[in-house]
Amino acid sequence: MTYIGSSAFDGCSSLKTLIIPDSVTSIGNNAFYECTALTSLTIGNGVTSIGGAAFRYCAALTSEGVTIPDSVTYIGSNAFQDTGLTCLPAYAPDLDLGDYGNPTEICEPPAAQPSTPTQTTATQTTSCSSCASSVFQAFRQTEAQAKKDGACPSSATSRLP
Repeated sequence: MTYIGSSAFDGCSSLKTLIIPDSVTSIGNNAFYECTALTSLTIGNGVTSIGGAAFRYCAALTSEGVTIPDSVTYIGSNAFQDTGLTCLPAYAPDLDLGDYGNPTEICEPPAAQPSTPTQTTATQTTSCSSCASSVFQAFRQTEAQAKKDGACPSSATSRLP
């Protein structure tokens, strides 16, 4: 699994914690659009690009709850628009922030960045009756199938290939 497709988890409103493993290299446009309960996001060291509006309207997401590794060199327009981020915790020297809609201030770097787990975890506080039983099944499906089946588990932990 190297790509999280466009709109794969769009509207998964009860997803709270997301850890994207090192095996993922790209996050598609609108991938986690309007995941309004998302408060913690750790992006793995394999990710190099975050698509436009990928985390737009994730209103509970703050700068303190986001970890973006140096491997990310492109963040698409509006990727973090309408979130609680006041600055971007992204430190790649040649970072491209897209055309518009992202915080333009880079957060102060932490003293030492924590290592990124290779495990992907997703947790939500309430059941999402219209969603699939596991968010990780959706990672392995085509984005159309993930959208059809839903991708909002009550909780799940899984290792991706």
